[in-house]
Amino acid sequence: MSGMDPVERLHATLRRRETPETVAALVRDALAGEEDSRVARLLTEVIGASVAGSFGWSSMSVVFPEPAAADRQIAKAQELVGLFLHATLPDGNEAAMFD
Repeated sequence: MSGMDPVERLHATLRRRETPETVAALVRDALAGEEDSRVARLLTEVIGASVAGSFGWSSMSVVFPEPAAADRQIAKAQELVGLFLHATLPDGNEAAMFD
């Protein structure tokens, strides 16, 4: 990611959960030369005041599992409705399911 410009690096984080101080640093880098000094100071304060900025680490995870596929969720819902309500749910492809 280091060969990318700051805006590309920011965009690349959309599928991850970066820590607030990491995003603040990327925003500061993306605005370099364009921001007023007040914005740069605020972003620098956010970066320095964070746990990661103070201690060099963060307990916030940056990798989260992708959501389960809808078909798995629908199958589980159908299974649970059958077991506990003794009823059936339509397939996920049926428009009646969303009425």
